[in-house]
Amino acid sequence: MSERFMMTITLSENDEEFRLVAAWKKIPVGTLIRQILEREHESLGFGELVKRATAIR
Repeated sequence: MSERFMMTITLSENDEEFRLVAAWKKIPVGTLIRQILEREHESLGFGELVKRATAIR
């Protein structure tokens, strides 16, 4: 099992959409951002990027 880690992310001044969706889902903005990142990580597109990056090593 991989370790979990924390990071700080600074959103642009136009973060109102994130706040709006988080409020609608009744979750913290940080949780929404984590969900978005995890969904992107599981996408086929990200998998292709990993393959390319691994091939370069």
